[in-house]
Amino acid sequence: MVTRAHLNSDDGVLCYDPTLYRSIVGALQNLTFTRPDIEYAINQVYQFMHQPLDCHFKTVKRILRYLRGTLNYGLDIHGGSIPSLLIYSDADWAGCPSTRCSTTGFCLFLGSTMVSWSSKKQATVSHSSAKAEYRDVAHSVAELDWLMSLLSELGISFPSLLMVLCDNISVLNVSYVPTHDQLADFFTKSLSSDRFHSLCSNLEIGDPPASIAGG
Repeated sequence: MVTRAHLNSDDGVLCYDPTLYRSIVGALQNLTFTRPDIEYAINQVYQFMHQPLDCHFKTVKRILRYLRGTLNYGLDIHGGSIPSLLIYSDADWAGCPSTRCSTTGFCLFLGSTMVSWSSKKQATVSHSSAKAEYRDVAHSVAELDWLMSLLSELGISFPSLLMVLCDNISVLNVSYVPTHDQLADFFTKSLSSDRFHSLCSNLEIGDPPASIAGG
């Protein structure tokens, strides 16, 4: 998506083929299970499934062009002897121009491997950035708690103190991370090309190493 672009429901004419729009976006949703780099963009266009406009379809076509140029992208998975859990949490306060709801985003790491991520519009309007961030942290911690319970059943234990990182000064007591280092930005806003590709690298998203690439 274009940097800092925000889609809305009253900017343009109706899409010429709403059924095709829904079919493509529905299929792309399945792709986000292995392509976190399109999670935010798909979350945005999915919000207009009921009445897509031509501008929304143009965004979908832009996503398809991006995917055509990154067909080999995937997640690098690394092994490690000492298990650890770390979660980056972020919220785009009042980012939706139609509802003023915020977008929640997080990415959860098991060791150095990202194993869970999400980009989702919050159900209620937050009256401050701190409230939006706290709602986001609560959503992130719920995912963290679920994963810890699952791993505990498998006999894998973790330190009692786990880290949740956010970039809002109002929630500094959670644990502050500079905005430049906030990996969850990936799931809450459209980014410049340089920032987008930088986060792809930090999240281990890209072409496979030559040693394992097919061909």
